[in-house]
Amino acid sequence: MNTETTDPPLPSASSEPQFAALLACWGKFSSISGIYHPALYHMLDAGHVAQCLLADGTDSAWCRIVARSLSADAGTLAAWLPFWVALHDLGKLTIPFQGEQPAQAARLRALGFKLDGWRAQTYPHSIYSAALIRKIGQVPLPQDLKTVLTHAIGGHHGLYPRSEDRKQAASDLATYEAWDSRWDSLRQASVAYLANVFCPLTLPQMPEIFNISTAVMTLTGFIILVDWLASDETIFKFQPDVTPDAYLAISRAAAAHVVEMHGINRPPTSAAPTAFNQLFTMLPPPRPLQSAIDDIPQELLTGPCLAIIEAPTGEGKTEAALALAHRIARSAGSDAFYYALPTTATSNQMYTRVSDYLDKCLHLPIAVKLVHGQAWLKKDDLFTRIAEGGSDSPPLDDWYDHKKRALLAPFGVGTIDQAELAALNVKHNALRMLGLAGKVVILDEVHAYDAYMSTIIERLLEWFAAVGSSVILLSATLPAARRQTLLQAYAPNAPQNAVASYPNIDIVPAGAAQAQARASGYHAEPAVIQPERVVHLGRLTFGNDIESSAAWLLQAVAQGGCACWIA
Repeated sequence: MNTETTDPPLPSASSEPQFAALLACWGKFSSISGIYHPALYHMLDAGHVAQCLLADGTDSAWCRIVARSLSADAGTLAAWLPFWVALHDLGKLTIPFQGEQPAQAARLRALGFKLDGWRAQTYPHSIYSAALIRKIGQVPLPQDLKTVLTHAIGGHHGLYPRSEDRKQAASDLATYEAWDSRWDSLRQASVAYLANVFCPLTLPQMPEIFNISTAVMTLTGFIILVDWLASDETIFKFQPDVTPDAYLAISRAAAAHVVEMHGINRPPTSAAPTAFNQLFTMLPPPRPLQSAIDDIPQELLTGPCLAIIEAPTGEGKTEAALALAHRIARSAGSDAFYYALPTTATSNQMYTRVSDYLDKCLHLPIAVKLVHGQAWLKKDDLFTRIAEGGSDSPPLDDWYDHKKRALLAPFGVGTIDQAELAALNVKHNALRMLGLAGKVVILDEVHAYDAYMSTIIERLLEWFAAVGSSVILLSATLPAARRQTLLQAYAPNAPQNAVASYPNIDIVPAGAAQAQARASGYHAEPAVIQPERVVHLGRLTFGNDIESSAAWLLQAVAQGGCACWIA
């Protein structure tokens, strides 16, 4: 992989009048100051951010995720993909976009641009980008990669364009620009410049993309991430008067700074031991379920896998899941995980436990992101604890507070619906899926959902297997049929296991190839810590007699204990 940081020579177009015209085309502008940022410079910013995120090759979590979905070599991804990411805003170099903002249109007309002849109702620039990207002939692309790039670039504002919209957008541009060839020349100049900077003139030999939908999902999420980072106006300041020679170095430095500032490219890894009793030194001796985590063969955890842990309340399922996630991290190269629960109340309680786990067990000075609609209340509580000296973990970067970016945080605890949005047809679902890709996702109380939620969870498991996420499902009471449905949603070739024991642990790998390599998975039947425990159920009938029910409650706790009456 090329890691040179010297500036490449500018293409010859930079000395021609049309290059000055290219820099006059705006990509972003300030309604307050009126200053604009050239579209070419924003594309350059995006390319440099992509380069930073992919620069470490297989050591970069983003590189592993995208390379896996594209069936590409992670070590060479940084040498060619940033060019295509940079072209995400090629559609801004069109008459409709340049003419849509009155002040900027007036400036361009004063410079001799003709911005007439287009109808007011036009397409978003992302659809024009998708239409134009298919015409780029300088770099030959395999058909499957061209399809993925077209959809990912067209969807970088959160929604994918329909094929008929993309075709109509291309037809409209041909009509608008029939009398002015300048626009095609400006786009060619920008493509030539970016190709020269990011050097993608030859692509490495690539196998056929295994799953087009997965590739589109992850690449779209990656482009959205890059675009949002490159749109930080406090870092990438609008500088229309800076020469391309000077701005090249400015853009590269700003990209490195914004990636470093948000810690977005540092996968969290802990050197803490994986043996349960060494990881949780503050706990009593491990219970059988927890000790069983140490017995799982490591070769079963070398790739994405699904684990189901079923045991009664009080057996230590939470700590068992965290220990298993840490073991998986040894092969995945990152301890990042998302812990999902049914309600905000249970999420808030788990948030405190996970925060303590990161601090006292993994020894990682990283804050946990709480992900649900009322998370801001807990954040206020965290700042209070810090002010009073009650927390050693710094608050997480505010950049992750945006609800669509929250799942990008390395460690998250929240409600299940926040993860489910990644599998639903909602805006920016690809960014949410990218935030969960490659992580360990723990779904607690998986028995607690109705048919609607359960169906979404099944589709979510399919996506997790495709994007390389390992999943741990926890339940106290999981019917055998439901267990089998969940196993086969993640791994269609999962064996039909007749579970007669309780508690139990099941692990299956994702993908047929891994299934063949690692046999049929793993099954364990650990003992329970309270084998003599008996729960008695009885039926009471009080009707509306409040006095009788109150008397019964008082008698039930007369010798101690607790009672809960739900009416």
